[in-house]
Formats: sequence, structure tokens, C-alpha cells
Amino acid sequence: LLHAAARCASDAVASTSRSVLIAGCLPPLGECYKAECVGDANEMVLTYSAICAELAPRVDLFLAETLTSSTEVIAARKAAGPSGKPFWASLTLKDECNAALRGGETVYAALAALKMKPPAAILFNCCAPQAVLAGVRAARAATR
Repeated sequence: LLHAAARCASDAVASTSRSVLIAGCLPPLGECYKAECVGDANEMVLTYSAICAELAPRVDLFLAETLTSSTEVIAARKAAGPSGKPFWASLTLKDECNAALRGGETVYAALAALKMKPPAAILFNCCAPQAVLAGVRAARAATR
């Protein structure tokens, strides 16, 4: 399935004259809105590593998305790292506009946990639009 998806993306890129990057998706490995259900960090690294190994020759970057905690981001980052490809992280926020991930960590704290290897891009998805502004402000403060 991963190969078929990458082949479809590659065919789409070939059909345009525009410069387009193909992102390899590193999805949530458990219930995506419940940080307590994400599982063991080492198991996540193993699963994400298997996905990365299959996708690395076929994609331009890795996008880990709908992540609820720094534990998930770190696991995905560790797995994608050996590929040498850019790593993007998309976090999902609580809807209270307090710049907190659904797992309870602040955006600032989650990104501080990644200081040694920060993502090439920080994104937000599957959250209220008004929560994103608080998340962007916190991400800006954490990455300065």
C-alpha cells in the first residue's frame, strides 16, 4: 500500500511542470486524540522506522501528523533521521486556545524537547482554527 501511494504521488508529480515535493506520511499509531493511547516510545520508533524504510526511496520529506505529544514527535523524528530527508511535524492542539497539545504539554515544552533535532517545519492540524494562532505564537517563541 505504501509503495502504491508513493507511485500515485510520483505519477502526479510527473504530470506537472511545477516543482512539487512528495511527503511520506508518518501517521498517529494509536487513537490520534488520546495521548495516553499512543503506546511505548520504543515500539513507535520501530513501527515508524519500518514505514520510513519503505518510503525513503520514494519521498522527498517525512511528515508526522496529528501528533499529541513530544513522545510521538521524538519517536517519528528518530525513525526518519537516518534517511537524511527533511522532517516536518504537525501537532494537534486542544481547542481551548492555550497552545497545548491534546496530550496536555504546551507547544513550547514539546518543541523544547526537540531542541537537538528540531523539525524543518512545524504545522498544526485537526484542531480548531482559533487554537492554531496560539500554537503558532508558542512555536515562534520556542524556536527563536
